[in-house]
Amino acid sequence: MSTNIRLAPQRIEQLRILAESEGKTIPEVISGFIAGAVSEGRLNPDLPGVAIRIDDDVLTMEAGKFKASMPANSAQAFSAGLRATLIASSESDKRRVSNLLTDMLSAFGGTEIIRAGNHISLASPIAAKDLIVPKSVVVDLADQIDRAAKAS
Repeated sequence: MSTNIRLAPQRIEQLRILAESEGKTIPEVISGFIAGAVSEGRLNPDLPGVAIRIDDDVLTMEAGKFKASMPANSAQAFSAGLRATLIASSESDKRRVSNLLTDMLSAFGGTEIIRAGNHISLASPIAAKDLIVPKSVVVDLADQIDRAAKAS
């Protein structure tokens, strides 16, 4: 999902100049600003609308109409697998990571991971809707899973 943001044309030009000078896109510059606010403690690091909790050794993830659960002791392996989706470059890497995550997700209530161009989807057979995770926030989701696991 993308959103339009209204800014003065001068601000848009400043963003374009900044992005160009850093070899980034405008969305990458804005994402960097948000990441900075998180690392400085000015913004909650959890993804809005995503709740992750561990009760009785079961990790449950809920986001809107998406809900899935897995054994809590699989959480760190799952978050590492999510991160691996970002670094897989060759087709064989992508297949290997996708197979690894699908194997791990079988423990996640039969949830399937689908890698797409600019996002991954978590498709749970019991959820009313898939969870679409843009690649720009996959690491944030993995970090949120790790924090929940560590807190339990």
